[in-house]
Amino acid sequence: MDRKLELISLSEGEVQDSVCHLLPEIANSDAEVVNSALRSLVALHGAQAYATLFRVLFHLNLTSQEAEIHWARMLGHHQMFQRRLGADVDFRVSSLDYLTRVSGLLMNPMVMENAQLEKLKNETITDELTRLFNRRYFNQVLLREYKSSKRHHSPFSLILLDVDHFKTLNDRFGHRMGDTILRQVGEVIRKAVREVDYPCRYGGEEFAVIAPRTEQKGGKVLAQRIRKGVENLRFPKVGGVQPKVTLSGGLVSWPEDASSLEGLIQNADAALYKAKGNGRNRIEVHGGERRQSRRVKGEFMTICSILPQVRQIAFTEDLSVGGFGLKASNPMAPGSTLEFELSLENEKPLHAFGQVRYLEENPKTGDFKYGVSIVRMCAPDRANYRGFLANLMPRKF
Repeated sequence: MDRKLELISLSEGEVQDSVCHLLPEIANSDAEVVNSALRSLVALHGAQAYATLFRVLFHLNLTSQEAEIHWARMLGHHQMFQRRLGADVDFRVSSLDYLTRVSGLLMNPMVMENAQLEKLKNETITDELTRLFNRRYFNQVLLREYKSSKRHHSPFSLILLDVDHFKTLNDRFGHRMGDTILRQVGEVIRKAVREVDYPCRYGGEEFAVIAPRTEQKGGKVLAQRIRKGVENLRFPKVGGVQPKVTLSGGLVSWPEDASSLEGLIQNADAALYKAKGNGRNRIEVHGGERRQSRRVKGEFMTICSILPQVRQIAFTEDLSVGGFGLKASNPMAPGSTLEFELSLENEKPLHAFGQVRYLEENPKTGDFKYGVSIVRMCAPDRANYRGFLANLMPRKF
């Protein structure tokens, strides 16, 4: 498996997404609003925004300088149109007239509805067979998430997945069944991930999931949910034999598992190979499980405030020196900063700050379980906390 990352410019992807958000304004024919929004993009991304605008809207490849000049002329042409007619003019009409009759940049333009344009955009980032994101979009999102995580000091996880013995399945049951298997695996992955995750077909029988703001444990929960879902798939018999499909995966988390993006992919690949070598139908975590602190069971009331203002009551399920598991009725996003007061039997409530590391939902009760790491606690409270844990389970903490 070739893991060379085809890096796509982050700024280019960001600018293109931002320009696409201008389409409704252009459809509403408001030139002043469009120009104001474009100036904001230029202030943020530079003159590249002009070139991206012309490429997205008109499929014209201009330099940033050329695009800026033509944009200014288009605005002037629009104002001239309105003065001559003495009435408001649709910005699309004046733009089309400039591009065809005045500048000659377009010879035979084709009109396309926004819905058609959105459909076309989705097709360029979607794998046709599985309807997951394709490899090109995976590369773009991974680079974007990596840079965002470095900038905001937030975690994310990457899961690489591979259908076990797929070539054998394909040869034995036929390519049509092979396509059915890949479609069904893609459906399992799509149903297992959160709305904020990016499920992708990495290539062939390989898949990938980018999970923003997710540390190792949350990534492991997601990967296992996918693995079990694939294991439970049932396919029609072919020649009296029912195909049995399983999947192996490798998990890495930023920033613990690599110092570069290329290293992160290599380590995910290594973890995947380890899962294959250890018998398949399993998930391997790069470097193994990292939790070292002993945990003790205990239910204690905690008043939580997700900064700056959301407040709720939760209860611990287990505690350790570095953090604890919480059960609550409302979700708290992984990466959220948490201020809490922990009430421990007859002790004075302990005040501290923490960070939500992972989130699990109980589908039967609708409750949520969180892993919370303690980020900051004053020395007296920390000493009381460690002493309390030592009394629950005598051992040096």
